[in-house]
Amino acid sequence: MNRIWCWGIGKQMDQYYETLIHNYDIAGIVDSNNAFWGSTYRDYIVRAPECLREIDDSELVITAGNVDEILETALSFGFPYERIRCIHNGIVCDVEYGFAENVYSQDGEECYLKEKFNSKKDGFYVDVGCFHPFRFNNTYWAYRRGWSGINIDPNEKCISLFNQLRSRDININCGVSDINGEMDYYRFSVEGINSFLADRSRSHALPVDTL
Repeated sequence: MNRIWCWGIGKQMDQYYETLIHNYDIAGIVDSNNAFWGSTYRDYIVRAPECLREIDDSELVITAGNVDEILETALSFGFPYERIRCIHNGIVCDVEYGFAENVYSQDGEECYLKEKFNSKKDGFYVDVGCFHPFRFNNTYWAYRRGWSGINIDPNEKCISLFNQLRSRDININCGVSDINGEMDYYRFSVEGINSFLADRSRSHALPVDTL
């Protein structure tokens, strides 16, 4: 059996615990919430994320819903990306596949791009409002085929993930406009709808933050 650590206790871990314990050797449990550190989940002592610095013989399975946040934290502790997994529809899989159904792009834009550029092996792209290295991303299909390019997003957390997961690309943390200056940036708990457009922001819930 593969040896794993699980990050996250809650509904998702409760739902899939029996599947995990049947198919994997669970070495331990990690959680982001310090209120749980030192407590017991099933037969395991819940540990702080810093313990990942000591793990060199196991995979990490994200068993919570805030995958992006956990992924970024695990990477900041030096845990190798290739040994991080998540649960998608009850199946342990690579993190990137946990965000993909048939395509990575949000509305199937990559289907059109693949049709036009399918034979090109070493292309170059510029993705303005890139958001995430593979979730709702229009260029990840091309990156996997050897392309590289420039990714631009005003969300510093997004660009941090690009720097760690798409190192062949040039990743820039800024907004894009046809004039110089500053604009309000509306941020939401669902960061995929962040926007500089006030009208769009008013059509959603109140913003979490304004920069």
